[in-house]
Amino acid sequence: MFLARPTPILTLVIWSLVTGGATPPAAPVTKAQYSEVFGYQLGEERHYILEPDKALRPGEHGMWSIRFADVAGEGEDLRFIFNLEHERSELIRDMFGGLSGRLQTIRVESVLTLNAFGFPLRVVMSEQHEVAGERRTESDMRTTIFTFDGERYTKAVRIEGREWRFPISIAKNKDLNLESRTGLYTFLPSALRCMGQPAMIGRPRRCEEGDITFANPGLLSIVIPVLREEKVNKREFLFFKPAGVGTMPAGLMDMSGWVRRERDTQRSISRYFDKMTIEFEAYEEGVEMGVRTVSAWRVEASGSMRKFWVDAEDRVIKVELDPHPRTNQKRWIRMLYPSEY
Repeated sequence: MFLARPTPILTLVIWSLVTGGATPPAAPVTKAQYSEVFGYQLGEERHYILEPDKALRPGEHGMWSIRFADVAGEGEDLRFIFNLEHERSELIRDMFGGLSGRLQTIRVESVLTLNAFGFPLRVVMSEQHEVAGERRTESDMRTTIFTFDGERYTKAVRIEGREWRFPISIAKNKDLNLESRTGLYTFLPSALRCMGQPAMIGRPRRCEEGDITFANPGLLSIVIPVLREEKVNKREFLFFKPAGVGTMPAGLMDMSGWVRRERDTQRSISRYFDKMTIEFEAYEEGVEMGVRTVSAWRVEASGSMRKFWVDAEDRVIKVELDPHPRTNQKRWIRMLYPSEY
């Protein structure tokens, strides 16, 4: 079904196989040499939105974007930089919101650094949390940094002048090789369970299973060239799921409980890593994309993400999610076309 394409990443893989793992000869790296990687053109942006409106509760919305921003380093230190943005809001009901509730808005800007095989080397997340209501309004900034040190990740968190650091061991997988830094990708392969769930009194919902910033379908697009290069229609992937502190406003957080959970190394394996099998099923016509319809490959995925669609340019254009937990309506994330920005 797939034909391998001559991408820079494929060239590196072939060189490694031919030379027994030796690195290619050193040469000056220019951005022009790597103007296309993982199916992205240098400078390319993709935007996604949570739909349809009728499936969401009043005040809810979600958007994601991804941009292939830069190329840095050379040889084994070659790095590809992606900028991610995410914004979501929802109406929460708690003791501080009065009859009309409170509107919670979260804005996240992230910088993801990958090596030539898509392995995440560094993630920087800057989050702004705002909760506004009749009786109480809160706002805070949070910064989270994940850094790979060759064996594990270190998570560094800063909230309003306070700092914490936590080690995170990496889940095992047959394709994972920490020495060559291959076999791990970045994506949150689950439905947005935390968005739309009812809140407990005084405790707005949290995203404990990973930050839905990384439910960005543009990240899922990065693994599609792997299937092409290996000429397979079905493959299991190990995904890293970066998570910040959660959506709880800082003034209501149980900080000691959060620190205790972060230090639970056994739990961190399932919290930060997930396996998902991806299988190309059929080529479909009439896939609805807003006011237009397109033809695309339907791809089945294990877990709660259900299925998604990939166009002829290997872009993930639509992801079907679990029904909304309150409205019970079908919902999805779809790619916007430039005329819709």
